[in-house]
Amino acid sequence: MFLLDDLLINLPAKGLVGIFEKIYEMARDEFTDETKIKEELLMLQTQYEMEQISEIEYEMKEEALLERLMQAREAKSGESEQYSQEKTPVPQEAGAR
Repeated sequence: MFLLDDLLINLPAKGLVGIFEKIYEMARDEFTDETKIKEELLMLQTQYEMEQISEIEYEMKEEALLERLMQAREAKSGESEQYSQEKTPVPQEAGAR
């Protein structure tokens, strides 16, 4: 009976958690994608040069995008450091077995 209860309650919850984790991962990847941020900066510059937006609006949006680009680079460097720390073998003391 308890096994059946666990299956009916825990499996759907674990599935939802998995879905939300995947959505979070995809959103994080999209937010920290340097290529997309650079494309947005280029599009913003084009809009400004074609006088579709004002200088003030351009500067505000540019500042936000540059901040986002810096955060993306910091996040990627943090991930690579964390990855390298996870893959680096822990040295064992001499004589320890």
